[in-house]
Amino acid sequence: MLRNQIQQFMKKVNTRYLATLERDILIVQTYFGLGTQTYPTYDSVSEEFGVSRQRIQQIIANRFFNRIQDGDLNIIKMMSELIEQHEVVYVDDVLEQLHKQGLVNGQVHIRGLFRLIQRLGHCQNYNLYNLGLTQASEMDYLQNEKLLFIKNEIHPEVVEKKRILKSLPGIHGMVNFLDVVSMNSWLQGNNMSLYQSLIVNDKSAKVFYESIDKNNMWYLFEERSNVLMNALGKVLNITDKVQTDILANTVHSDISKRSLQKRIPSVAIIKDYLMNSSYVEIEGEYATIVMEKRELTAIEQDIYDYFKNNNKTNGSFSELNVYLEKMGHEEAYRKQKLYHCPFLYVDKSRGRGNYQLILIDQFSPKDRYQIYREKLESILETDVTREVKQRQEQSLLRDWLFKDKVTEECAICGRTFSCHSLVAAHKKKRANCTEEERKDPYIVMPACVFGCDHLYENGYFEVHSGHIHTRKTEYLTDAEREYVERWANRAVDSRWLRGSYFSNPCPVTRVSQ
Repeated sequence: MLRNQIQQFMKKVNTRYLATLERDILIVQTYFGLGTQTYPTYDSVSEEFGVSRQRIQQIIANRFFNRIQDGDLNIIKMMSELIEQHEVVYVDDVLEQLHKQGLVNGQVHIRGLFRLIQRLGHCQNYNLYNLGLTQASEMDYLQNEKLLFIKNEIHPEVVEKKRILKSLPGIHGMVNFLDVVSMNSWLQGNNMSLYQSLIVNDKSAKVFYESIDKNNMWYLFEERSNVLMNALGKVLNITDKVQTDILANTVHSDISKRSLQKRIPSVAIIKDYLMNSSYVEIEGEYATIVMEKRELTAIEQDIYDYFKNNNKTNGSFSELNVYLEKMGHEEAYRKQKLYHCPFLYVDKSRGRGNYQLILIDQFSPKDRYQIYREKLESILETDVTREVKQRQEQSLLRDWLFKDKVTEECAICGRTFSCHSLVAAHKKKRANCTEEERKDPYIVMPACVFGCDHLYENGYFEVHSGHIHTRKTEYLTDAEREYVERWANRAVDSRWLRGSYFSNPCPVTRVSQ
């Protein structure tokens, strides 16, 4: 094996330098990749052996290279022949063959070994490249990246073919590798496994398998924009978080409008991508999109405006079609976009002709506000007595403000109290609230029982432009006036300004504990 050949050769030609010969042999072996260093250089070998850089160069030259003749290291020729069998070959595959054939043993670092091969006149027309197809750098070796031997004259061709492979997913967002092979003769034979491995091992590639056949592979490169990622960016105009199954379905619908030679990835493959994408975070059943928003087309914006302006969450094909016709969109385009839109889920459960088009945010997780709003709405619609409704409403509003809390701030004075010393106070007198306002949790705020709730209820405090103002102070005693004026002009926390229900004056209704 190579290590032994170097040792035997140097002992044979260096009989006058026996005192340092063992060390010199180790220096030569280390520099040419047969030591423990990941990236051997003159400097690193100098540091390891405590010898100057200049002396390392002299030892390698005078004890080794200046004495070697053609054929002295026949293993090097065998190694070069293994490389030169291929125009492109993985370094790992070459090293595996070297070990199998007993040409090397133990740890081998390819940068040093390839340096020796070339210094002895072999593989001059080859170079070492990383998977980005640029020449391997020191960092590539230190991080133990996968590397390739590539013949210099075909390197531009390999770069161009990989560029083609990277461009193909743009058509449908993802592309099936078997389809790519069938349409490109240069992928036949050994090239098929080579270029497939270039895809699989690329850090920017996302690869998914449809069956146990590893060739039946779907892929995309996230560093390149494509229609699938464009669809995700358009969803962000409506919501950033949605059920993963629904998102996979709408994205599939959007990209399936294209009728081309290549197959379209299934909903299952798209979901697999969402579960592993760098631009999507999965939590439970929901997917959160984390990328830049993409601009909607004119017809997509009109579709979204229809739902938003009419306060609707779903609609039939016919009503949306009529609306888009009025907006001047052509018939064929209207039909295509309504059934193939990244932010519309097509509910087919009612049968053909009764499809419902549902805005995707209906499959987003409901926030706390929406949950409490729906609960209040449910109470108002319940067929029970007025007294029972009011009691249920009061309990729910206290939950809205204080559930799972030990303390909270008073909206008026801003001081922190235990929750049992606070009441849920209506910003408007409850009797004056409309039914819509009673459904809104923002109608209440916390007020302390140590004065603020009494004073606000009786109109001594009111809120203008987000600040506390006092009124009717002429009717108060000095002690009362001192307390009221203490909070004059204090800014109200923005949490309690939501809903804009403050009136002038602002009498409140206490919600009992």
